[in-house]
Amino acid sequence: MRWICWIEIQGLYAATAREAGLAGSERPIAVLRGGRVFDGCREAFAAGLQLGSPARQVLRDVPGAAVVEWADVDAAARARAFWDRCLARTPYVEPVEPHQVLLGLPLPDHPAQGKVSRRLQEEVRALAAAAASFGFAAFAGAGTSRLVARAAAQALRAEFLERRPGTAPQRLEGARVV
Repeated sequence: MRWICWIEIQGLYAATAREAGLAGSERPIAVLRGGRVFDGCREAFAAGLQLGSPARQVLRDVPGAAVVEWADVDAAARARAFWDRCLARTPYVEPVEPHQVLLGLPLPDHPAQGKVSRRLQEEVRALAAAAASFGFAAFAGAGTSRLVARAAAQALRAEFLERRPGTAPQRLEGARVV
């Protein structure tokens, strides 16, 4: 049995825009793609930014936000640096999008019992924690298939967006093993 880890990154494009100087260091950032909110920084989500909301609503939800077009942000180098960091933990890295990556993980200690090993849980948490050093949040889900791993990562991401990041003390962004 093999284990797959799917990582969803939230804030990659906003962190890249801030680093490139497309927005002030103090202003919340909302990244638009196709006229809708595609990404944002932690402060923007804490202020009320909603993924998928139309561009005209951004300044109502987050007064004073810097609005950046997705096409103006080149996140490839920042994403590649994160993927390289992942290579230190796993030999298999398959980028899906700059904000999504698929990884191979070590086998659990007791595959016949169907239990998730402590080592596997630590690997997934370490990959999620590595994202913090890049200025974005990463949500890692692990499972025995791509579908299961992706569903776990997306569930963590949805939970993160629901609880309004920045409004309460933050825990480690997330790792879920299903």
